[in-house]
Formats: sequence, structure tokens, C-alpha cells
Amino acid sequence: MNSVWKHRFVVSALVAVTPVAALGCGGGSSSTDSQTSLTKTQLLKVGNEACAKRLEEKDAAVKKALEELPEDERLEPSGQALEELGESVLPPYQNLIDDFSSLPAAKEAEATIEKIVAELEAGVKQTETEPESLAKTDPFAKASESAKSYGFDACTF
Repeated sequence: MNSVWKHRFVVSALVAVTPVAALGCGGGSSSTDSQTSLTKTQLLKVGNEACAKRLEEKDAAVKKALEELPEDERLEPSGQALEELGESVLPPYQNLIDDFSSLPAAKEAEATIEKIVAELEAGVKQTETEPESLAKTDPFAKASESAKSYGFDACTF
């Protein structure tokens, strides 16, 4: 069901921003061959919408996880609490990876999207293996920087 929802989200977002146009003609090995590539403006709109949604989900997960902590651990969470907090933020980031991976980016944007996805994946991996690092560093800082430099203003991971 989760993959169906993700598919519906991407399709809905694309329908909202992609004008009805002729489908792209085949011929290459790009993952976007069967879809119409988005212009940069459309890509930024869809990507920013995905970021806003997933970051809202992440914030809600963090808020819930913090509320569930004993009061004395809210300011200085234990290792166990940090692990639980790290686990709580992973689903929105994993969904964001799926969202960005499925964007039909134009050829000139593919490398940037792939870089952002790889940096998000690295942040997820670091959070999975070292959840306590969330208290010291932002494992998604590189992805944020790459996304911002391309123009994804809502993508402050």
C-alpha cells in the first residue's frame, strides 16, 4: 500500500504541474524515457512539494518521539532515546528518496537528482548505524546543500 501511495503522490504531483503534451519519444536508456521529462521549473515545484510534505512528516515524527520521552531525557536524550529518535525520522527520509528517485528529470538535471538521492541515502545509512550522531551533526547536510544549490528551497533536511 505504501508504494501505491507513493506512486499516487508522484502521479498527482505531476498531473498538477505537467501540461498535457505529447509523450517523449524513446531512444535512450534513461529512466525517464517512458515519462515526459519535467522542465526545471516543474521539477523544482514537484521536488519542493515532496520536500515540504516529507519534512512535515519528519517534524511530526520527531515531535511525537520527543513527547514520548521521559521529561528528564528531553533536553539530554540517552543513547536509547537517540536511537529511537533516529528510527522515527527514517521513514520520511526514505519516502523522500523514493520521491526524488521517481522524478522524471530532464537529462541536464539527472546528475543533480542522483547526487541528492545518494546524499540522502548516505544520511539514512549514517542515522541507521549511528543514531546518536543526530545529537552532534546533521547527516543530511550535504543533501540539503546540494538541493538548495539547485533551487529546491523547501529542502532543508
